Amino acid sequence: MGWWILLLCAATLCMAPVQLTMQLDANKKPTLHAILRSGPLVLQYDAVIEREQGTLVLSLHRQGAKDKAGESVKDWPERIRKLRAGLIQRPTMWRWLKRTLHPRQFLLHARFGAGDAAHTAAGYGALAAAAQMVYVWAANVFPETPIVRVHADFSQAVFLGSLRCIFRSRIGHIIAVALLALTEPALRAGRAKIASLRKQGRAWKSTQSRA
Repeated sequence: MGWWILLLCAATLCMAPVQLTMQLDANKKPTLHAILRSGPLVLQYDAVIEREQGTLVLSLHRQGAKDKAGESVKDWPERIRKLRAGLIQRPTMWRWLKRTLHPRQFLLHARFGAGDAAHTAAGYGALAAAAQMVYVWAANVFPETPIVRVHADFSQAVFLGSLRCIFRSRIGHIIAVALLALTEPALRAGRAKIASLRKQGRAWKSTQSRA
């Protein structure tokens, strides 16, 4: 009886919905917010780019934590290259992620001002054209009507922007993708090893038949 209850609880947990919100705020301190929400559980991480002693520093902070970790932005190109190389080795994980992470909502707000009326008008026209292309793309990807707004500020030189994307999935799907991320390189190496052994076996049989 206890096993059935445990299995029922595990199945209910795996079917629980999860909402992922990614929000990028472009201002004096560009900030990326990642919010994972499932029922009453909310987990939020913030990545902020700040200037400290003439050096750009990327600080990572989890909401509710006392400390935050900061690293120089100069160190991140190499980290991104390593991350990209690792992701390339996991194509199956990416296919599963595309199938299980469903886009829901897209919002983009931007305010632009060049400090001069003529330059502001020209820049606003270019931004509005780019925003229209983004709207067409988002309308084909996100089921809810996207919100894309660009405002011109003729009173000052300013550029402010906010991009927000909402995705939904289930805890079971996220667990499956995480397991794929951990095991896919080893599985690919194992399949390559088996294919190599089979090839060697066929070559050996061919040699024996000729003899």
